Amino acid sequence: RNQVPEKYSTLRKLIAAVFLLPIAFYNYPKEDRSKLDFIEEHAQVVLESLPSDAILFLKGDTQVGPFGFLNKVKGVRPDVTIYSWHSIIFANRLSNPLTPKAQMEMTVNHFIKNSTRPVFSIDGRQEVDTNYGLYYSYNNIGGAPFVFVPALERFVDYVLELYVNDMIVNLHEKQFAYDLVVMATRQYVDYGMNYGADGFEAGQIDRLQRLQSTFPGKLATLEIIFLSHVEIEKALMLSLVTGAGQQISDQLQVQGLSEFYQYFGRVHLLAPKDVEAATRFLQESVKTLPVARNKSVCLLRTIYLETGNFEQYDELEREFSTNNCTNRIDLR
Repeated sequence: RNQVPEKYSTLRKLIAAVFLLPIAFYNYPKEDRSKLDFIEEHAQVVLESLPSDAILFLKGDTQVGPFGFLNKVKGVRPDVTIYSWHSIIFANRLSNPLTPKAQMEMTVNHFIKNSTRPVFSIDGRQEVDTNYGLYYSYNNIGGAPFVFVPALERFVDYVLELYVNDMIVNLHEKQFAYDLVVMATRQYVDYGMNYGADGFEAGQIDRLQRLQSTFPGKLATLEIIFLSHVEIEKALMLSLVTGAGQQISDQLQVQGLSEFYQYFGRVHLLAPKDVEAATRFLQESVKTLPVARNKSVCLLRTIYLETGNFEQYDELEREFSTNNCTNRIDLR
């Protein structure tokens, strides 16, 4: 792995400072905002920010419901055509809903590649061209890897105010805000890793700091750092994941808690490695979210093989199928 390139040096200093910031942004008086309907506001701002004649792919209730209501019932942006990624709910299905998942993905991919209209999705499934923060584009519509839309950024500020000050009452809405913070942080950190801190405009550094002050923002930062394969000092990474640990609450869903343990384990695999500590955290991640898609399963598989712990390896194989594991860890 490479050392941090010169263009990252300013961003590295920024991240180091951000890790140590107190969690004290948006000191507005707390109030009950449970009836603000910010999920519908999200759909509204996304629809209004799309270019003319766009196509938007959706999945899950929190996307299909609000977007479908605004677009098809209230007539918001009638020029935008919405599709269900899994060919359910809407009449314009690309596949039979019972089609095998792999074949359905191929059908959607073929549709995107051959579309003459700008195509977007909320979750960035398939191979994307541009990250808009709260959604992604295909077929080179954005013209750049990252696009910052002022209306979306203002909405991110609004969501941060709600999330940081614990103004959201409904647990589903809290998870929705959590996911939005993750998406926005991914865009900012990924952009910074590619272009350095000097690439940000006025106000964006402050927004990045506020995003990284949150638990989901810290995890998203760790995610992008690991994906980039840029080498950041282990002490800095530990300070980030430790800071996330101090923000764990009893309302955190198991997915987030499992990812926290996973990243704590992965940080311990950085030089100088502490394989024993890494194993404990990864085991806790699997215990918290005992499903095959948990990335900690594959990480543990490699550790057990490399350390000759075949008894626990066999136990892991019995509980989870690890045939699709591709990660490798150098424990030397």
